[in-house]
Amino acid sequence: MKQAISMALAANTLLAGAALAQSAPLQMYSQDYVFYSVPLPAGTYTFGISSPDGDADILLINSAGDTVAEGFEVGDDQFTLSLPEDTYQLGFFMRSCSNWFFPCSASESLSRQGDPDFGVGVYLLYSGSLADLSSSDECERIPFRGPDGTYVGDVCR
Repeated sequence: MKQAISMALAANTLLAGAALAQSAPLQMYSQDYVFYSVPLPAGTYTFGISSPDGDADILLINSAGDTVAEGFEVGDDQFTLSLPEDTYQLGFFMRSCSNWFFPCSASESLSRQGDPDFGVGVYLLYSGSLADLSSSDECERIPFRGPDGTYVGDVCR
């Protein structure tokens, strides 16, 4: 049995159980991103992001800086994989919203197979917008590549 939990940007913590039903989805504009630090014990996990009015993507990086998984499909993204114990960087991107001038909602999910009471603390690492990077010199720029390896832009942290 899987129990989904939702990440709350403002609280920097994962919400479980009844709190999930009460948590508000993130409001993200086109090209916004957010990265969390997520310490996970070994296990099989399902990661996801969905947006009824946008195209949301997901990226998982291990502590060595290697991309573990990425979801850059059009629409909602979800993947399930077995992971060793590590502290991961979990990134969510809002590729585009149905209306460029207004935010769209995004709901992230994380569940651990066989652990209905699963919950883990997360920390916000950085967030921003890919659109802001063209004029910002006050950040460390990290190259961001799409699933085929082509350069997409820089992530600012």
